[in-house]
Amino acid sequence: MEFLAIIFIMGFVILVLLFIAVYQIKMAGMKVTDFWTFIKANDTLDKLYAFAQRYEKISPQKNIKNI
Repeated sequence: MEFLAIIFIMGFVILVLLFIAVYQIKMAGMKVTDFWTFIKANDTLDKLYAFAQRYEKISPQKNIKNI
């Protein structure tokens, strides 16, 4: 019973923090969908950067073979 109460309280706290984050995003003048698009674009840029770093470390002979 105590375990269930702890889970309920933690879920409630997480929901409150989520609503506060959404409220702050809206107060900053962004739409929440725009914020999620920003997060996805940032993730894509991180992946592209990691690919570019790997590509720079490849020897010239392997670069030619990959083309």
